[in-house]
Amino acid sequence: MRCQSCGNDFEDAGGAVCPYCSGGSDTTGVSRSVSLSSADPDEQMPPHQPPASEPDGPPWERQRSLGALLDTVKGVLIEPGETFRDASRTAGLGPALLFGLILGLAGSWISIFWQYFLGAAFSGGLGSSPLARELPPEFADMLNFGGPMMLLIGLAMAPVLLLIGMFLWSAIVHLMLLLLGGASHGYEATFRTIAYCSGATALFQAVPFCGSWIGGIWSLVAQILCLKEMHNISGGKATAAVLLPLVLCCCSGLALTLAIGMLVGAKVGGGF
Repeated sequence: MRCQSCGNDFEDAGGAVCPYCSGGSDTTGVSRSVSLSSADPDEQMPPHQPPASEPDGPPWERQRSLGALLDTVKGVLIEPGETFRDASRTAGLGPALLFGLILGLAGSWISIFWQYFLGAAFSGGLGSSPLARELPPEFADMLNFGGPMMLLIGLAMAPVLLLIGMFLWSAIVHLMLLLLGGASHGYEATFRTIAYCSGATALFQAVPFCGSWIGGIWSLVAQILCLKEMHNISGGKATAAVLLPLVLCCCSGLALTLAIGMLVGAKVGGGF
């Protein structure tokens, strides 16, 4: 029998399979074999699926080092939108909390030392007020803004106030996002944004006099841009979520001040 695939003659042993090319022939001599090598490669194995890439984001998320910390600060301050566009929304509170604590404490402690030395240089503070003169000397020294006791109290209270501030402000902003319909992700995404932005801008507190104001304004701008990317919302909703609580707080404080002033004025006018 002649194989119709390779043209070689072979003896049919009943299976009609060519020993040279493993091809087969039916009883009429027509090839009916299909070689595995000639099969469609797309049918032999499933198409290659590229591995899913990990979400990008702040370098601090991927490595705990001084270089990653500085790169994250640079990304938040200069390119906040690009830094958080592909950031994970569920990477946990730990990395962001640690970042905010490290830089927040550094900025707070430097600011406290500045206030201590400036207070000592100008000899001001409550310790020199007329009220303090009626107190024992040790209590007057505690009231003095440049006193060592106030310095120690400030250094000890800074971590507590920093933690309370980050969690409380994140809760307020996230509540505003919920009311505005912009909380497309959970509280975790909001907290991570606030922690990174407040930590990166906390270093401005090292600049005397105007550093806190510059850092505060820059932090608000970074929060708006990062929340826009983290929650995939419009810039208007992100701006409202950050600024509305501040506006309401200022209005409430102004109304309270006016009410107290009117009350005191009425008491003074009426002769108490």
